[in-house]
Order: sequence, then structure tokens, then C-alpha cells
Amino acid sequence: MFGNSEWFADSTNQRILRPAEKNGWIYYGAWLAAIALPTMILLTVGIPQAIFWMAISSVGFVWDYRRTLSNKRETQAYDKLFFIGDEQEVVDAQTTGETAEYEIEIKS
Repeated sequence: MFGNSEWFADSTNQRILRPAEKNGWIYYGAWLAAIALPTMILLTVGIPQAIFWMAISSVGFVWDYRRTLSNKRETQAYDKLFFIGDEQEVVDAQTTGETAEYEIEIKS
């Protein structure tokens, strides 16, 4: 929806997105403003309307956050893949292995 996984740093904790760029901070600030400001304004009208807005907009944030987090995990998993191609040379015997059909080299 709004978040981009490139705006956030790689993290060992897979449930938290830590902003790595200015856009990551803007993303959090925009969501905070989109939830908090209308809630404050609606508090002048009535508490049920404010609670309704806060609940609906919080669900939107959680959905977008989870989608961005999922994209970040997919990107990290893809970066860890090692593709073996014909053009690669086997250099070091300690990082290589052979099977009946393939030569395998460990990515360092």
C-alpha cells in the first residue's frame, strides 16, 4: 500500500522494521498523523466516533506494516540465495563439493 521495504534496515528481529532512510521515518510519521490527528478532532464530536476511526485506521496500519514486513523478508531471503551458473569457476577446494552431476561452491 504505502510502505517500501527498501526504506528499512535489515534486522535480526524479524518483526520490527527499523527505518534506514528518511522515507522510513516519514512512513511512520504519516501513519501516526493519519491515526492521531483525526482521532483528536473526532474526540470533540464524540468518543464513539474517535474510537471507530482509531480502530479502522489502526487496522489499516497493521495491514500495511505486515505487507511491508513480508516484502522485506522476501527480499532478505532472495539475497541469501546462491545461484550456480556455468560461468563460475571453482577456486577453493575447501568451499566446493561435487555430486554425480554438479559441482557446488559455497557462497561466502
